[in-house]
Amino acid sequence: MERRLSGHEEVAFARLGGARASSVRRKGIALIIAAHKDLAEAAPTADALRTRMADLPASWREAALRPEISTQWRELQVRQLFRLTLEGLFFWKVGTLVKGPMTTRQIARSFLDELSAGSDLPKSAVSWVPGTGLAGNPVTLLRDIQTKLQRRPRDPTQLVAALIHGLAFSLAEAPREAHQFESSDRLPLARARKDADSWKHLAPGEFLIRVIENWIMAQHAYWSVRRGLADARTRGKQIMRLRIIMDEGGWTLTPGTTTMGNPPQPTPDRLETAVSLLTECRRFEEINP
Repeated sequence: MERRLSGHEEVAFARLGGARASSVRRKGIALIIAAHKDLAEAAPTADALRTRMADLPASWREAALRPEISTQWRELQVRQLFRLTLEGLFFWKVGTLVKGPMTTRQIARSFLDELSAGSDLPKSAVSWVPGTGLAGNPVTLLRDIQTKLQRRPRDPTQLVAALIHGLAFSLAEAPREAHQFESSDRLPLARARKDADSWKHLAPGEFLIRVIENWIMAQHAYWSVRRGLADARTRGKQIMRLRIIMDEGGWTLTPGTTTMGNPPQPTPDRLETAVSLLTECRRFEEINP
């Protein structure tokens, strides 16, 4: 005989994703529950749920279960993918400059050499800026880049390929206008798409030169200076500083930067916490006999 929900379980859910929760959180919690139901697994991992939540309707077993907010969740994951791709490119660049100073053109050439190992490059970068969406899921690509970042010292070719795939996918799904959750000084994806559209007929090397200078280094300089000044004003002890600067020989690492450092990570989304709380509220038991 099925046990009824206890009073504290009802109250806990009301605050988590019920009547006493904000509208946005209610929709997010409803999406988690719907994804859990659609997967029809006894105990799906948080990553499996995260992926299904970002899937297009055709990938759901029951497309009617997919809440409308799933579209916004996918857009957020695409933005995460774009950010991790750029941070991954910066991480790769630091590792490349450990060998010594290089010009932007030399850095682009080094990237292409790793990318084209055993294959031919396209004549233009148009294939990196597709006109329509690409098949796949942004969460899957995020995880692939994370894995390749960890393996970069042992297998650099796979990392650059994953970064180009992530870049192409995020640009293909870029919105016409910047999302509300995007800050104008954080290179909104819509603006990046406009830039990329104007560069897509360039040779791959020329395209990468613009990405490196306009997206990677411009953002790095802006945030290093801005955060450093903010920290100085509050008398902070850890002032953010540039890791890469321009010198006579080209781009070079600042004194003291001798290693690549830790690979970048996506921003945590607390999905595991939400799943744990929903389990405590017994909201998944209908598919857990």
